[in-house]
Amino acid sequence: MDYRIRKKEISVRVHTRDLRFMVMVPGGENKRPDVDPETSPIGLRVNRQSDAMGQILEQRRQFLEYETPKVLGERKPSTSRRNAFGARHFQPHVTVLWRGKELGGDLSPIGAKFRSIVESIHFHRLVVDCKEPQQ
Repeated sequence: MDYRIRKKEISVRVHTRDLRFMVMVPGGENKRPDVDPETSPIGLRVNRQSDAMGQILEQRRQFLEYETPKVLGERKPSTSRRNAFGARHFQPHVTVLWRGKELGGDLSPIGAKFRSIVESIHFHRLVVDCKEPQQ
């Protein structure tokens, strides 16, 4: 197996006013009665109108080169806003809490508290660890 690991220094700062807590399940950005935030991982999602979105989308474009015809099959290639795999619409997010936290059913209070304490999050390194598609 041929693995390529690439590390790249980047600088993307996301202000917490542009972040929302979400449950890391399909559709988890919206509160749903069938999804319990205490039994699923919790993530931070970047709002589309964030000042950092342009930088995030530029980093994303680098991954599109891996979507070869062999990998895509019958799927349409991804774009900056649409995914060929997984969730249809691209939303940058990162998992920050594992399941089992006692947050209650509403993530709004913890989000407000988080934003009152933390001003921004700075991503400074991008690590790509992937397998080359087999020919």
